[in-house]
Amino acid sequence: MKWEHGQYDDAFEAVKLAAKMKMVLNYHKGDIADCSPEDLITMLKSEVDELERAIFNKHVVDVIEESGDIMNFIVAISHQQIEKYRHRKDDND
Repeated sequence: MKWEHGQYDDAFEAVKLAAKMKMVLNYHKGDIADCSPEDLITMLKSEVDELERAIFNKHVVDVIEESGDIMNFIVAISHQQIEKYRHRKDDND
């Protein structure tokens, strides 16, 4: 199967919207970026387990919501590493 430009646009948009919704709903828990990378990876693994259950149960809305959770953890980890990279010069002074 050949990848076609734009073929995943609907899925990406659905997951992106779910990720934003989950960030809003979980805002009261604090800023995800304040968690350690190790904690984020642990929580990410837990979300992958939840995604697996949603896939097994054939609940498409749950699959999209769990994918949104996973996206949030991946973005938080990436954000931390980008910030660390950007401030590497400051850390060496």
